[in-house]
Amino acid sequence: MSLSNNISLGQHWLKNRLVLEEIADLAGSGKLCVEIGPGLGFLTSSLLRRFDKVMAIEYDADLAKKLPGSFPGKNLEVINQDFLKYDLDGLPQPYVVAGNTLLHYVTYN
Repeated sequence: MSLSNNISLGQHWLKNRLVLEEIADLAGSGKLCVEIGPGLGFLTSSLLRRFDKVMAIEYDADLAKKLPGSFPGKNLEVINQDFLKYDLDGLPQPYVVAGNTLLHYVTYN
């Protein structure tokens, strides 16, 4: 997939596999990972190996449309929306939120 990054949206393509694997390792493993801004799916690939499902929330409509085709047969849901406007309250607990600039684990008792 060769798309140009849109600087106005803050897009950058983190491709360093060692860094991507470290982020995914920090995210851990489990049932659900919510990925913020998956872009071209470099981190998505690592997360899919660790989680039963990855829910990727991508603001860019073109990227959101193309991303599922990069991972056929994988449990990947892509949502075309601004993450800041996405309601996380309805998600099953626990889940992990990850991105190439953020990692947060959420669980409720």
